[in-house]
Amino acid sequence: MTPSHLIIATTGRALARSAWRSGHRVAVLDLFADRDTRDYAAVCQRIPASGWDLDAEATVLAADEICPASVPLVTGSGFENQPALLDALARGRKLFGNSSATVAASKDPEYLFTLLDRLGVAHPETSLKLPDNPSGWLAKKIGGSGGAHVRWARVDETYPADTYFQRHVEGVCASVLFLADGHRARVVGFNEVWSRSAGDAPFAYAGAINRVELSPALRSRISFDVSVLAGELGLVGLNGMDFIVDRDGYRVLEINPRPTATIDLHDDQAAGTLFDLHLRACAGALPAELEVSDTVRAHAIVYSSGGRLQTPRRAFSDWCSDLPADATGIAAGMPVCTIHAIGGSTGEVRRLLNRRQASLENYFMEKAA
Repeated sequence: MTPSHLIIATTGRALARSAWRSGHRVAVLDLFADRDTRDYAAVCQRIPASGWDLDAEATVLAADEICPASVPLVTGSGFENQPALLDALARGRKLFGNSSATVAASKDPEYLFTLLDRLGVAHPETSLKLPDNPSGWLAKKIGGSGGAHVRWARVDETYPADTYFQRHVEGVCASVLFLADGHRARVVGFNEVWSRSAGDAPFAYAGAINRVELSPALRSRISFDVSVLAGELGLVGLNGMDFIVDRDGYRVLEINPRPTATIDLHDDQAAGTLFDLHLRACAGALPAELEVSDTVRAHAIVYSSGGRLQTPRRAFSDWCSDLPADATGIAAGMPVCTIHAIGGSTGEVRRLLNRRQASLENYFMEKAA
């Protein structure tokens, strides 16, 4: 049977799971072809990459090989700095996701932060040039995703042309997941977001929890701003916005013009899966309202310390996902798997997640020794 949709992303597991829950038979191309992704997909193939970038030629060839052009395309992360690849993949296919022009505009710091200024939406001070005194500034890759590209700016370092600089702001890092129809948006949920805070990529995405302390007034303001931005940028489907909450309110860090990792934390609460809601929103239909779940959900990324890991499936509990193949060589700093926790309170879920993460990290440290 021909798959109903072709999912292409840096990692396609969360989208594939959501599609599987609603009965879709999908094909997946991503960088990992993890075991559980293969469980959720009718066809799943790993594509080569340069770092975190999809190999453009290999991706186009693989897409043509596993799915005819009649199969619609659903895109996730991986296209923020490769608009030409998105155009090539979408040529002749129905695209459920943002166009390359919308993705490029959303990730263009000069365009985005000028837009935010015009709309009166706060954001950290941002520059396309290295500040004379870069202390307290961050260097970010234009079109980067996942936070692994973010570093502290240094005066003695030469940066490539696709770098911009943003003043670091203290506060709680958070995100909002939302559905958009090209004109307005509907918030799915808010999250507190965590980074590694260590290693060579101190701002790499480390996980999130579907709770963050925001006043009703701030929630309303962010929801309004997200809807306006969706119209200005022409966003469709599932998207995310990262922001910092401080004593002055909130400041936008970036727009993620595609389904984000936090769909894991909200998919089970939706009336209909987020995959289906994504398809409908891309076609111009937003739900009248979305139910907010009482269940607290969190996930965290377990990163490798390097070496060839023996990872039989029995090494992973049912609270693990993104399961690598056995005897997978995982370079230091790359993800091993994702762990999950659910419960009735934020404190309970955080403690459970921390215990599970420590247990799994200790297990792999012993196996790699």
